[in-house]
Amino acid sequence: METNVPDQETPADADDSAGFAAVAPIAIFSLLSFLLLVLQKNCFAFAFTEKISFALGIIVGLVYLGYWLPRSKKLGLRFKGMDRRKPPAPGEEVLGVLLLGLLSAFFCWVCCLGVMGALVRFTSHVAHDYDATVTKVMQSKQECKFKVEFVDEVLQEPVTQCTQKFDEAQTGMQVRVQSLTGPIGVRFLSVKRADPQVNNVREGSG
Repeated sequence: METNVPDQETPADADDSAGFAAVAPIAIFSLLSFLLLVLQKNCFAFAFTEKISFALGIIVGLVYLGYWLPRSKKLGLRFKGMDRRKPPAPGEEVLGVLLLGLLSAFFCWVCCLGVMGALVRFTSHVAHDYDATVTKVMQSKQECKFKVEFVDEVLQEPVTQCTQKFDEAQTGMQVRVQSLTGPIGVRFLSVKRADPQVNNVREGSG
């Protein structure tokens, strides 16, 4: 009577599965960062979200290293060729894990920034319109005709936005900014040329 002997996993197969598991977090974070680009368009988060994102990236990187450094030999990383019959150079596997840990921390940081930007879109509901002075003008042939830079009243820092309907733009001109604010940041709706008559009425009433 014949008995079926189950296939045993070879060391090469074990290295492959471990390698996939080690690279999976980097691939997931990078994919999410790419998908979140659409949601965070025209959305700017407050400065404190950058610190939170950076801290989370450091934590993920440390957890990654804490798990994979003791298993560095299992990964069987190589930098010189792909011949597994040759033993790795001293410290080569550890260096490979350190590089992967750095990549995981970086892409986690980028992914967290994308999440914060996407949250701005869904949490900003308070209308905030104001006039701003253009501090820099850049021509763009891809997204819009002009990109103007101005200091946002809420963020208190320079931001750059597209201007679709401007025939010309120059430094020092007044623009009307329409935005929505929330607990995480500001979502910009439009940037238009300020109406001089409205500004004159405001100055006269003031």
